[in-house]
Amino acid sequence: MQANLMLSLLSALFLLCPAMAWGGQVNGRVVDARDGAPLSGVQICLEGVGTTSISDFEGAFSMSVPPGVWRLHLQLENFADLILANQRAGDPPSVASMWPLEINADFVPGPRSSVGLLGTGLGPKAFESVRLDEALTRHAVPGELPETIRVARYLSVGCEGEIQRIDTLDFEDYVKGVVYAEVGVFARVEGGPEAAAECWKAFAVAARSYALHFILTQSYETYDINDTACNQVYHDERGVEVSAAVDATRGQILVKASDPDVIDRYFYAASCAEHGTEPGYAVGTILPDPTPVRACVGNWCGHDNCAGHRDNPEVPGDDRCLVWGTCQWGSVERSMAGDSYREILGHYQPNCIIREVGALVVGTIKGMVYRNPDRDDRIFPAQVSIEGGPTQVYDGSAAWSFDLEPGTYTIRAEAEGYLPGWVERSVGPFETIWGSIGLDPDPDAGVDAGVDAGVDAGQDASDAGQDAGQDASDAGQGEDEDALMSPDTGCNCGGQAGGSWWLSLLAACLLIRMRYGQRGSPCDG
Repeated sequence: MQANLMLSLLSALFLLCPAMAWGGQVNGRVVDARDGAPLSGVQICLEGVGTTSISDFEGAFSMSVPPGVWRLHLQLENFADLILANQRAGDPPSVASMWPLEINADFVPGPRSSVGLLGTGLGPKAFESVRLDEALTRHAVPGELPETIRVARYLSVGCEGEIQRIDTLDFEDYVKGVVYAEVGVFARVEGGPEAAAECWKAFAVAARSYALHFILTQSYETYDINDTACNQVYHDERGVEVSAAVDATRGQILVKASDPDVIDRYFYAASCAEHGTEPGYAVGTILPDPTPVRACVGNWCGHDNCAGHRDNPEVPGDDRCLVWGTCQWGSVERSMAGDSYREILGHYQPNCIIREVGALVVGTIKGMVYRNPDRDDRIFPAQVSIEGGPTQVYDGSAAWSFDLEPGTYTIRAEAEGYLPGWVERSVGPFETIWGSIGLDPDPDAGVDAGVDAGVDAGQDASDAGQDAGQDASDAGQGEDEDALMSPDTGCNCGGQAGGSWWLSLLAACLLIRMRYGQRGSPCDG
């Protein structure tokens, strides 16, 4: 009976602890991202389970894991936390590169440093010189993004070697690994991760577009894309800030502005400095790229050494400073200067727009409310509404704006003291159409205002006239009454009344103008 009880307890333990019953080993090594030196004492935690391990003096670690795909959370004092994704028992050892929280000014990347792994997003061979127009392969945008992508793992940045395995990865998680591998180093520029965030968002859109292109064209038979610079560099390493930036752009890709149903690869490369970039869909057009600030990681400043893919014909010498599409170092410098990721992509890809796959396709109608005919004479507050649809209040600063499904709409504007006005506009997908609305003053509202102001001003002028008349009476005691009544001099009482009338009119106009400001008044004429 005791034997049976023991067997039952062991069975329960195996059910409760699948790692003990079915586990295999995940092996890896942790190194300093700056120079590849081993990092000892790194705490490695198996997410979701809590099992931990510590790296040894060689940076090596080993951990038992249950069957499936797992994430490891790496922590070391004075180093940024790191996530190692897509870990499976029995896989070749992973190498995790951790960045210190502070970079010494004398840091220069060495040959073993992971910062030398910044990729190119260019195929089929790294740094190969081909014409942009020959490389363009366009494809229709799907209704939804794929859930997964098949990645051939060379586990090396170089294109040479053999495929070690093929991983099927979550598509958005794959994008996080690409952005971290390609431009994650920019967390160490002046201003830190916050300064680089918009650059990461820009490259999330670029990497997502590039990967989708490979899936749609099925360049390879057994996989969609590889993890080397021949396509775009992918690592299992993840940064918290980089992952957040990717999440902020989830589902967004670049498409052709003149045909939003067309996607392309949209190349990108490391640096171009002021020598320019050749944007997609503008073959042979050199886009100058002077950036507002200078980005460096320690003493490594990407623009000091060109890492483009072909020589710029407008710059003497073989300096290879012409980038196809989006420039990595240029993007982070624009991010540091305050540009949004949309502005960054708009600069490098002026013939493309951002589209969110799976989202409702809309266009935008925007405008102002103004006093006819002067478009600079804005009327606010004003209520602007789509006939049978939403309503906004125009405050006179930013334009009113509605995102609408493609179609024709009537937009109506109303403001106190003005007759309603409206315009009709048709908008297509991804279009931005202006529909500013001019209003005319309401005559009835103007009469009421004039009467009120006239009564007040007339009373004030009458009082002033009586005071003036009394003064004149005191001063003219010796005047002949008939002379005062003569047509030449005018009736004294009538003179006072006439003065009051003009004063009343003037005061009324002044008061109405003060009340209506630059919008005008019934006295304008």
